[in-house]
Amino acid sequence: MASTDTGMRIERGSIEIELFNARSAWIRSNGRPVTSPRGHTCAATQYLDEALAQGIVVKCDPHRADFFEVDIGDAWFYFHVADRLGRIYLVATLMRCKTTARNSEQNLNRSLVDRVG
Repeated sequence: MASTDTGMRIERGSIEIELFNARSAWIRSNGRPVTSPRGHTCAATQYLDEALAQGIVVKCDPHRADFFEVDIGDAWFYFHVADRLGRIYLVATLMRCKTTARNSEQNLNRSLVDRVG
């Protein structure tokens, strides 16, 4: 998508994309499957699929057409809308678990105090 498409609403079969500006857009998928490039599904693909079904604001990749990224809760997703294949490919994801990391650090500190004290 070129930057001249800014402000346009695009409907491509089962997906709606509305460009706000060159860097952000709103996307909603109506049944287009989210998979990994190898065809696998996992919790991350299901999570992104559910978010896209409701519609989400995403950042556009300025270097690649139809590639987007989004933060949803403690997770980051980078995905591609493949029109010709009728799919959304989850290219990369990062699940940040802040509470688990914080709890692990606290448990480590407690065990160190127990050993020393």
